[in-house]
Amino acid sequence: MTSEKWKDMWLEDLVSVSNGIEVWIQDHLETPVINFKSMREIRFIHLNMLNSVLRSVCRQTISRSQHGLTLSGPGTRVTPVRWLKTNGKLLSAVQQVQVVDGGKKLNVTWDDGKSFDFHSIWLRFQCPCASCREESSGLFRTRPADIPLGLKIKDAIKTETGDVQVEWKEEPHHGHFSQDFLQQHIYSKEQLQAKKEESKPVFNKTKTIEIMSWKDVENSEEALYQWLRTLNENGLAKLSDVPIERDYLENVIRKIGPIIHTPYGYLFEVATLDDPVNASFTSVALHFHQDLPVYEGQPGIQFLHCLRFDETVKGGVTRFLDMYQTLAKFRVEHPNEFKTLCRVPISIQMEYNNSDYPVLMSKRRPMIYLDDRGEVISVVWHTYMHAPLEVPEEDVEEFYNAYQLLGRAVEFSEEAIETKLKPGEVIAFNNRRMLHARSAYEEGGSGQRHFQGGYLSGDDFKSRLLVLAKKMGDSRPAIRIGNNDWR
Repeated sequence: MTSEKWKDMWLEDLVSVSNGIEVWIQDHLETPVINFKSMREIRFIHLNMLNSVLRSVCRQTISRSQHGLTLSGPGTRVTPVRWLKTNGKLLSAVQQVQVVDGGKKLNVTWDDGKSFDFHSIWLRFQCPCASCREESSGLFRTRPADIPLGLKIKDAIKTETGDVQVEWKEEPHHGHFSQDFLQQHIYSKEQLQAKKEESKPVFNKTKTIEIMSWKDVENSEEALYQWLRTLNENGLAKLSDVPIERDYLENVIRKIGPIIHTPYGYLFEVATLDDPVNASFTSVALHFHQDLPVYEGQPGIQFLHCLRFDETVKGGVTRFLDMYQTLAKFRVEHPNEFKTLCRVPISIQMEYNNSDYPVLMSKRRPMIYLDDRGEVISVVWHTYMHAPLEVPEEDVEEFYNAYQLLGRAVEFSEEAIETKLKPGEVIAFNNRRMLHARSAYEEGGSGQRHFQGGYLSGDDFKSRLLVLAKKMGDSRPAIRIGNNDWR
């Protein structure tokens, strides 16, 4: 039976294919640490749950330990079936290894027939041994300058557990690589492209905003993970039943990570103020924009908590537009202008004196950043912060023509998502992906529209998502969040 067929089985089901089951954990020196052999105690445990338990035990015993499942039949002992340490997914096992290309590469073949040549120098820089890695953090402490140039492999073997042991020529060093690690990190063009495809944004064609109860998200990591995954994939998500209390939004944000402090403070008011220093603090309409793109650490996730929205208030609808979706269409319809916005830098600036630390910032950068495969990984859009353009004169008309065409694509898009928040609702959105806008409103008499807002780093958001994904056994990567990451 192949590993693929064991992905979703209970241990009890394996009785039909095996006379004995041995669950094992071992350290990187192949010393057994824990060995469960009693079918009676573990037969009703689901494989994914068992994998989670084993991972926990690994962390509590010996760093960089491995774990797996060995099945034995009548007079036969099969190769151990193994799990990825990160997601509970069953993989095929290493069948053979061979040093090739004069020691420059190591060919690894798996039992599903697939093979890949790992470069000697790549393996050396991934060495997991205790002399190369910090015990507590796993960080690589060997200096690049200390590794011989043109390093070649002297010998390589497959161990009894199916892992790979490598010995190098130019230095007396050995590396022990788990087959899980090697299969996870194949860097063929096809594999890299497949990973890219998994992290591509999926556009929201229904124009709906999914909503979950704050009570569920607050009290359950599973619910929190579900909500974060929705926010990551759709670019925005709502919470209901959030207490209508001033500054309560801090509890919501800190459930995910630390709040970003900006010139507006940790939390800020979105309401009509008597002495406004920003258009957001008035009742006028706001064009589509991102917040604070002038910062190197531009906020990744923005939160808005509706504290009051009286029925007498007319207007004040919040609007969102997926800039990735807009650029995908713009790229097809205006390919030359798209290239211009990837090449010619825009100038943006911000001056804000109503703060303990007055702000005067400016930045020049192309509006659109692409990765090595031409995929959009970052975009800035804030027409209010547009500063005098500083480009060669031959680029001026070309830039503004492209800028205006994209502006029309943004403002007249039919893909905008609209919502009128209710008191007790929080909406969170990816500030680097989803542009936001607001229609003008009239409060009328004693009516009032009052939100509080706050920010979370995109890196902290992504980290929290992936930590929970690992804990839940979900192998899916995060959808691209717009932080210039090429992954």
